[in-house]
Amino acid sequence: LLLLFGITLVNANLYELIGEHDAGSSYGHDYSLEVVFKYFVDQLGIAEGLQNSQDPLTVFAFTDNAWFSTFPDACTPGVLGGDRVMEMVLHHIYVGAAVASNMMSHGAQPVMASGKEATISNYAYDENGVYTEGPMYIDDAMIVRWDLAAPSPGDGGSMLHLINRVLIPPNFDLPSECQTPANLLVLSQQNGFTDFAQAVERAGLVESFAAFGPFTSFIPTNDAFDSLPLGVFDCLLEEENRDTLINVIAYHVHTL
Repeated sequence: LLLLFGITLVNANLYELIGEHDAGSSYGHDYSLEVVFKYFVDQLGIAEGLQNSQDPLTVFAFTDNAWFSTFPDACTPGVLGGDRVMEMVLHHIYVGAAVASNMMSHGAQPVMASGKEATISNYAYDENGVYTEGPMYIDDAMIVRWDLAAPSPGDGGSMLHLINRVLIPPNFDLPSECQTPANLLVLSQQNGFTDFAQAVERAGLVESFAAFGPFTSFIPTNDAFDSLPLGVFDCLLEEENRDTLINVIAYHVHTL
């Protein structure tokens, strides 16, 4: 990895963090350890780079549940092949800075170690940097545990975040055995309807949209949510208003 891709990765403590943390639960969903991610790190020979390098980085490690919810059972590492797995794992690594959650700018598109961009959607902090308990995403993956900091031999340390989906690089050659139909949440994220996607997450309806269907949905744009009276959308996202939020979402969805 270090020679082929011309990058230097961070450090023993960061490597030791991977696989040691249970992501717990977030927005009503349970997540497990990121053992599968660490297995790939070991098998691809990335571990030594993580242990010995001086440069800071940020790793978005997918949990075990994330792997099995992203790909069908037929999608094994052997089906993907070593080159694809390498590119995919590199797409979870950002080199050059230890990026904490409050440093993730909404709409930022960092270039990952894969050489391709990912997109940050940060609803956890308002425009003044005040924490609001909203979700954070990288592409269509929600960050379910964040800011697991590790010191490094160099300056700046390093940072580990846990995510609930496997990041797929843009224009990735995904074998047919590994492809799944896009669900409503993924389509919302991919087409910029991030407020609706946030509402689905906060309502705890992600699994419902992924498991059931077909649906016809009339998805409000972000501008539509912005046109609501001030504070209404934020109020709907509060836990005590979850039933009302579910009803609002259901009013936009027709099941066949």
